[in-house]
Amino acid sequence: MNELTAHDVLKLLMDRAQWCRENGESDMRNILNTGRMIKEKLAEGKSREEILAYLADDDEEEDAA
Repeated sequence: MNELTAHDVLKLLMDRAQWCRENGESDMRNILNTGRMIKEKLAEGKSREEILAYLADDDEEEDAA
């Protein structure tokens, strides 16, 4: 499967919301920006794997900070 599914998107947004909750981030811009990023990557023709990897890398960078 090479296309991002609705389940993938829901999981990505739910994971981001959980990260915000655990880190005391109450600003919804973080979640909105995640949605915008997914939309941009889809428009660029990125594969499911590329989008998931991009967000995984982003999460790892934030956890290290």
